[in-house]
Amino acid sequence: AHGIDLLGSVKSPLLIRAWTDGALRPGVLFAAGRRGIVRRVRLAAGCGGDATAAFLSAMLLGERDEMPASLRDALQRAGAFHIVALSGLNVALAMLVLQAIARPLTRRPARRRGCLMMAIVVYWGLARDSGSMSRAALMALLMLAGGLCGRRPSPAGTLGVAGVLLLAARPALLADAGFQLSCLATLALLLAAPPGRAAVAADRGGIAGWVGASLRASAAALLATAPLGARLFGRLAPAALVANLFAVPIAGLVLILAAGVVALQPLCPSAAAGLCDVAARLTEWLGRGCAATAAPPFMSFFVLPPPGWSVPWIAAALGLGALARTPGWRRAGLAVGVAALLLIAAAGRGVSPTGLLEIVPLDVGQGDSILVRFPNGASMLVDAGGLGRGDFDVGARVVAPALRALGLLRLDLLAITHAHRDHLGGAAAIIQQFDPGAVWLGRMPVGEAAIDALVRQAADRGIPVVLPRRGARLVLGGARVEILNPGAGGVPSSAERNDESLVLRLTFGAESALLTGDIEAPVETELASGPLELQAGLLKVAHHGSRSSSTAGFLRRVRPSLAVISAGASNPWGHPDAEALARLRAAGATILMTAADGAVRFVTDGEAGWSVMRLFESPEIRGEERPRKPRSRPP
Repeated sequence: AHGIDLLGSVKSPLLIRAWTDGALRPGVLFAAGRRGIVRRVRLAAGCGGDATAAFLSAMLLGERDEMPASLRDALQRAGAFHIVALSGLNVALAMLVLQAIARPLTRRPARRRGCLMMAIVVYWGLARDSGSMSRAALMALLMLAGGLCGRRPSPAGTLGVAGVLLLAARPALLADAGFQLSCLATLALLLAAPPGRAAVAADRGGIAGWVGASLRASAAALLATAPLGARLFGRLAPAALVANLFAVPIAGLVLILAAGVVALQPLCPSAAAGLCDVAARLTEWLGRGCAATAAPPFMSFFVLPPPGWSVPWIAAALGLGALARTPGWRRAGLAVGVAALLLIAAAGRGVSPTGLLEIVPLDVGQGDSILVRFPNGASMLVDAGGLGRGDFDVGARVVAPALRALGLLRLDLLAITHAHRDHLGGAAAIIQQFDPGAVWLGRMPVGEAAIDALVRQAADRGIPVVLPRRGARLVLGGARVEILNPGAGGVPSSAERNDESLVLRLTFGAESALLTGDIEAPVETELASGPLELQAGLLKVAHHGSRSSSTAGFLRRVRPSLAVISAGASNPWGHPDAEALARLRAAGATILMTAADGAVRFVTDGEAGWSVMRLFESPEIRGEERPRKPRSRPP
């Protein structure tokens, strides 16, 4: 949808050299203008005003990457994140401001409309490209063009024409979440809460009329977009009904202040700084208000994504109710929508025993995250993925949506094998979103900030932290869980070590699985020479298939028939290593890799062995083996 053909990465911006052929294309000019506007906002905000500058840039241009995480989270939980998605609010306010400026300059309506159209085109080019912005800008241009031709276009008709033109020009927008939600919300507002009717209600009823009209508009937009939002993001936010009452007016004020900051900064920096101070206070109020509104559990909560086929049917029922002329049909459409949302909210709240042991290594790139579902329906997540660098939250953006797609809204256990970021980086988001019944930790180093923060987070939520050690056994969910590593000892290691990983052996009936974390040759040798039972039909290969793991003696004790390797495609450490793959083949294991096969589901009834199925591709498993040349020693 954004015209991107290739994605790449570089470890340092110092290695980037900008190149241009010198041609002044519109895209280059707009990008330069966008950078200049952001620079003005940052200068006006000054030192310590990064959060304010980021929010003003988001409101004005859609530059949301630098928004404070706390504000982003509050807006998302309150269902008010749409205020920073450039759309009709931004375009309408821009038109009002520009119209007020143009009115004294010319008395001819046609000229004013022409100036407005040119200004909207410029704003469209300056703003970050998005489906919602394109929809709003094109609708405004069509409305103004109709005025130039002496016609008054229908708003709903304008929405339809804008949608058809945009999809004809960029068919990929059909899969763009912003475009879908923007069109649905706009259509709902036009059908259930037309602007003219809302304005009349506000004029006649004063504040009460305005509140009623706002609630009606929020309810219409929420009802129309909630099924699709649940499908895309796995969340329902009834808090939006209340949050929009203050979030939309504050957003409008902040947007006007942002425009004033950009205009005044070169002429009167002190005045621009004063506007930034006002905007900072409004932003603070906005964040606090959204956080308070979404605080009650019933006001914002995660749900299982409904099936894709259900969304258009719910939308059709709501549309039929909105367009019906008789009250009975209108009430029926509303009832269908509310009933559908109640079903979505209730789905997955109970536990369904399956009588099966299920293990799903998730594809988290270079890292580990393994879902275990026990026969009685209990669930455990072993590691939560993570990246060594950057602020991309694998737990929130990859693992949590995957768990909900697999039908989970809560975890009974979260086990973090050891203190490397590719295993624990996403744990904070998992604790926040899935509220596990307990957290298990392997032997962790003393004074490690990430571990200390994790323990504090668990304590704040009343979640017990358990330190299981070698020899511990328990029956969990109808299966037996044995702790094979780390060994006994009350003093944690002083440095992060793969060999301190938590190693679990799960047994159900005659079948077992061995989850090995990142242990290497020393621990494998210790386990292979000890009395503990290691045999397992399913082996999670240690340390992402590193050469330093999967030793021959260890594999002889395990005797795996299936081996799964969790590693990132084209990772810089060459995982999985060719020698490790050769040892696994020699042990008679069929090898599967998340880099090649994606997430894979292993299921057993305890008698008939392990069945294997890809989650999102062809169910046939070939176990392609792609050794990679190592470039450096991994941590």
